[in-house]
Amino acid sequence: MSNAAPNMQILQQLATLPPQQQQQILRQNPQLAMFLRQVQQRQQFMNKQGQAPAGMGIGAGIQGAQGVQGQGGPMMPDQIPVGAAGHPGNMAHGAPQGVAPGMSTPPVGSSFRPKLPGGSAPLQPELPRLSSLRYWSEKLEKEGKPVDTNTLLYEQIITRDKANIEARAQNEQEKKVLESLLKDLKFYNELKSYRMKSIQAVNNGMVEGPPSIWGEGYQGYGHGFTGKSATQFVYPQKRKKYSRIPESYIPDELMEQQAESVDEWVPIRMDFDIERDNFKLNDTFLWNLNEKVVTLERFVAVLMEDYKFKNPLFLDTILANMKEQINEYRPATNARPQDLRVDIKLDIAMGNNQLIDQFEWDISDPNNDPEEFATVLCAELAVPGEFVTAVAHSIREQVQIFIKALHLINYPFDGSVIEQEQVRRLVKPHILPNESILRSRTQFQDYSPNLLEISIEELQRLDKDKERESRRKRRGMGRVGRRNGLVLPELSDAPKTIRTPIASTVLPYGIEVGPSVDSFVDIVESIEDPKDPKVVERVKEASAMNSSTATPNIGGNNGAVSVQHDYGNSLYVTIKLRR
Repeated sequence: MSNAAPNMQILQQLATLPPQQQQQILRQNPQLAMFLRQVQQRQQFMNKQGQAPAGMGIGAGIQGAQGVQGQGGPMMPDQIPVGAAGHPGNMAHGAPQGVAPGMSTPPVGSSFRPKLPGGSAPLQPELPRLSSLRYWSEKLEKEGKPVDTNTLLYEQIITRDKANIEARAQNEQEKKVLESLLKDLKFYNELKSYRMKSIQAVNNGMVEGPPSIWGEGYQGYGHGFTGKSATQFVYPQKRKKYSRIPESYIPDELMEQQAESVDEWVPIRMDFDIERDNFKLNDTFLWNLNEKVVTLERFVAVLMEDYKFKNPLFLDTILANMKEQINEYRPATNARPQDLRVDIKLDIAMGNNQLIDQFEWDISDPNNDPEEFATVLCAELAVPGEFVTAVAHSIREQVQIFIKALHLINYPFDGSVIEQEQVRRLVKPHILPNESILRSRTQFQDYSPNLLEISIEELQRLDKDKERESRRKRRGMGRVGRRNGLVLPELSDAPKTIRTPIASTVLPYGIEVGPSVDSFVDIVESIEDPKDPKVVERVKEASAMNSSTATPNIGGNNGAVSVQHDYGNSLYVTIKLRR
């Protein structure tokens, strides 16, 4: 009794404070809150038995507790035996100790939670969480106190409990994965058993062919049918081949050597006509002078396979043309700091699009990249990728023509003045430091890209003009003049690029080898939707009425207002106003 008196005095003082301050004090003193909760719990039990009147708030709970003590009621919290956890209320053997005879108490561990008088929720202070598993030992070390064995044992237990929880969660996840793998293993074992039985049945002649084992397969376009032959493995050398050209194996050492070598591109132009070569082919591409992986013969064979050329004599013609252009190639020589700027003219036709452009290019600058320039130009004009390779080839081809001309006149590439008038007038003068680099307005038309849309007739006309021009250049190329002077290449007229479309329905600007789209016949069918007979009858009556009175007059207004009413469709009202 003596230990409970101070607690009762504290509760009496607490009852005089405002509710907000009461809550704050109870949160800071968990033992006081627990004492108040037990007092209110016992008061509620006595209210059920009729031993004490029901109170309200903390003060009423204090008065009820004092009355119970005067009658020899339940013991105070300091008289209750401490449980195994060291806190009041944890009763040993699942029942509270020290309760007066005849008092009914709720069983320990039940879902019953006492409420405060007046129906308010019980006060349960929020306990702070540990910042780390070694919170208590670290706290004692900071205070300079020794860490006892119980604290170390407690921290070891909670550390192992946490590790155990994480391990159990991982085991649950691995258990699900293992169950999924076991299901797959069971399925494949059953499938293996079924297929072994099917193979044995086929070998014994009980069933026909592999379809009973592997199924019908995908019987779509381009796929073979599962036959009735015996089951066998198809090795890579026996698989279906889609080209007549034999496959070749490229060693890794050769691939590494090719990757380390420097690329030097030679522009190749193919212009073959039917009158001279018995076949037509117009194409442009770049060939690496240091290519060691793919030979010229194999490249030409693949080219003929792509264009569907079946005559083997064409291979020798194309191969000889390529070798001639490769032998005539002259590498670019890095000149002195003085530039050699020339005009590059583009005239490229693909499909129904024609690109015409003109710009200056320094043939002595090794940093100029035709492929990069072509990529940026085509991206700005939003043209397909076929134009990228054509633009890059046209730049390299015209640069090679100028370099050949300079080699023919024995130019030393030292920045000196070019003596040949035919070449000197095509090379741009040097730009002085104080000279403006802006062009005059009269040159905007020539140095601006033009993307034109041409018809099929115009494309055929351009193709014929290109053939006449190529024949004229072949007659004059390499001839010796009247004064035993070597004739220079044609520098003023840039070669036009018109590529022969490849037989493909996928690649851009390809031609279809199948039937033309215009060969199909469109059949138009008219289908009438069924209508309700009553609605049709009303529409007929309304149309007959409107035909008899097409423009009725309203109110004798001498035709100032007329109405045209198509029942179910439209209503037109015309009003004529006087001036």
